Amino acid sequence: MKKLKKLFLPVLIIVLSFSVVACGTNQTAATAASGNAKVNYPTKEVKVIVPSDAGSVPDLAIRALAEGFKQETGQALVVEDVPGGAQVPGTVKMAKSASDGYTLGILPSGVLNLRPLLQQVEFKFPEDFTPIVGVGDYQINFAARKDAPYNTVAEMVKYYKDKNQAVTVATSGVNTASHLVMEMLVKQTGLQYRHLPNDSGSKVLTALLGGHADIAIANLADVYAQVKKGDVKILGVPAESRYENLKDVPTLKEQGIDVVGSPTFDIYAPKNLPKDIADKLTNVFLKSMDSDQFKQFVTNTNMTITKTAPDKLIPQLQQGQKDYQKVLQK
Repeated sequence: MKKLKKLFLPVLIIVLSFSVVACGTNQTAATAASGNAKVNYPTKEVKVIVPSDAGSVPDLAIRALAEGFKQETGQALVVEDVPGGAQVPGTVKMAKSASDGYTLGILPSGVLNLRPLLQQVEFKFPEDFTPIVGVGDYQINFAARKDAPYNTVAEMVKYYKDKNQAVTVATSGVNTASHLVMEMLVKQTGLQYRHLPNDSGSKVLTALLGGHADIAIANLADVYAQVKKGDVKILGVPAESRYENLKDVPTLKEQGIDVVGSPTFDIYAPKNLPKDIADKLTNVFLKSMDSDQFKQFVTNTNMTITKTAPDKLIPQLQQGQKDYQKVLQK
């Protein structure tokens, strides 16, 4: 019996030693996991590339997010505007940057899912991008002068088809989102139209108010002041659901026209961004959208804020690309 006790004691010590090591290992893994959840990022300023001019909606949006970003992270957002080239050069610059979380981009959906259908670009969508979060919807809409003899897009279509006339439509340019939304409408309804392309939202509005166009397809920010004054009315919106600030305006789908094509602008990083950094960025930007500065931006621009989850962004843009392809292949 004494011999058994002598043998048992060392074995017990060894077993307990392994237990302590195992417990210590598990605790370290838990601590590591916790540490990963609280990744030490960012430790310096973060650059955000805007592939358009200073003062554009994405430029204003990211600047409005800067206050909340600094409150959440202690680091500054530095904006770099890279205008020109149909927003492709700035997008390429962001996509080819280091995938470390210190270079991001706030990109219009059209540069990712429409532009590659129209020209050669030095990036692949979606392979070269890490989605972070959706920010806003440009709120494309069909607008008419207040005295137009129709109040909805469906009524407008019927009006011109009954007269066997072509409607003159002002957009922001050939093969832009607003132009292709009109092409989708034509494909759905058989409506005839004359295209009046412009190079800015303000010129689209001028064409409408000056009587050069019967209809304008424009961003809400470009026509909202005239809508409030009563000089312009909105006939419908090509979106899945009504805009929050246009609750009384029906979607085209509600009018029996299956057209959805309102572009968005969203935050991306280069491909292969580590997931812990991507997740942190998503959370930081979502919180930043609740800052007073960003809320004021929303009020000033009459934007719809989307807050689209990163796993929804790519499928959403891919569906838009399929819709554009159908129109461009006519």
